Amino acid sequence: MRTPPDLLHELGDGARAVPLTRLAKRLDARVSELLREFTALSDARLGGVAGPGWVSLHCDDAGRWTVTLTEAGRAQQSSTQG
Repeated sequence: MRTPPDLLHELGDGARAVPLTRLAKRLDARVSELLREFTALSDARLGGVAGPGWVSLHCDDAGRWTVTLTEAGRAQQSSTQG
C-alpha cells in the first residue's frame, strides 16, 4: 500500500498535471487504484468527511484522468521531506 507522502512525492513539484496512466505504469498499479487513493487525498467528501485537499483530480472530455498538487499538497509535501 502506498502512503500519502509516497503519492505526493510521485507528483514531483506539482507544477504540472500528471496523467494517472503514467503514474500507474511507474508504480505498477491500476488507474482505478490510484483514482481511489488520490480521491481520498482530494477535497472530496467520503462518508460525510472532506479529505485534506492535497490534490486535484480532473477528467478531460476523452476520459483521461490527471492529478495535480494543490497549494495545501505542496505544503504537506514539503513538511514530510527532510
